[in-house]
Amino acid sequence: MQASIGPNFSTIRRKTAVSRLRRGPSCDSGNLMSSNNLTSLGRRRKVAARPHLPKRRFGRVAAVASLIFLGALMLVGPTGVRAWSESARMLDQREMELSALQAERDRIANRVELLDPAHADPDLVGELLRSNLNVAHQDELVLSRDD
Repeated sequence: MQASIGPNFSTIRRKTAVSRLRRGPSCDSGNLMSSNNLTSLGRRRKVAARPHLPKRRFGRVAAVASLIFLGALMLVGPTGVRAWSESARMLDQREMELSALQAERDRIANRVELLDPAHADPDLVGELLRSNLNVAHQDELVLSRDD
């Protein structure tokens, strides 16, 4: 038995015959003066125009419309560029608000620590007594200041 190196001769003949049918007649076969060969030598044969298939057109229109819709969502959608910039602006605003609230919390925590009953600050206790209870000596002058 002989090992085959490539396609055998009959397979090649079948393939060339099928390709000739697809391409039409060529110059290398038979009579050069036939009408088919003359058209393939000098002029191209007129090929019937393929009818426009509405399915293909609809598919293309639907694809373009979906791309336009997705592009619009990318710009102005709920997670688009406009919403992203708005979120970034709100984040900056809230970070500033958070830093102000943290400073206020630290100030109040310091004041609470100074009023701890175990070791209260005498100056702060005296200030609170005078301002809240209106307690003062007769020779003292009380000046109130707005915080």
